[in-house]
Amino acid sequence: MRALKATDVALCMNHVLAKETFDSFLLAEAEVFTGLTLSVDGHLRQEFYSKEDYEERKSKGDFIPYAEVRSILFDAIKGKKAPNAFRLVLVTSRPATEAVLQRYEASPEGVGGLYLNLRYDHEGVSLVTGVSMTDFTMDKSAEAAWDRYLPEYLESIGIPFEIMG
Repeated sequence: MRALKATDVALCMNHVLAKETFDSFLLAEAEVFTGLTLSVDGHLRQEFYSKEDYEERKSKGDFIPYAEVRSILFDAIKGKKAPNAFRLVLVTSRPATEAVLQRYEASPEGVGGLYLNLRYDHEGVSLVTGVSMTDFTMDKSAEAAWDRYLPEYLESIGIPFEIMG
């Protein structure tokens, strides 16, 4: 697990909400705290999709693509007053997970997902990595790979940050 803090809040939030920067991720969950609380459960609902569409989506992961809900979250947040807080839990798609692990020669064995927990509040924007494992293992190569990848990705898209703790 690696914790990062965005040093340019406006730029980071612009990438998260107004640009396609994180559209390749899937959305596990989101919460927006304004005058109301908006909660989004990103799990795919099989009964909504045709069998073919559901199977295609499921092949990428258990959650809805972030690209499909980004504008809804943006609409909930935009306005004259900033939200009290905002929380996103993003996860890489199965193909993206495999690509990250292969890039750093990490074992994919037992990896359920590579997670990015993003939180905005009065203190700024924090980004915390996490790895979901389906089986117990002492192998931490997947966690090390994800912890290396995320800062490199943020640098490549121009989001400045500092490492916390």
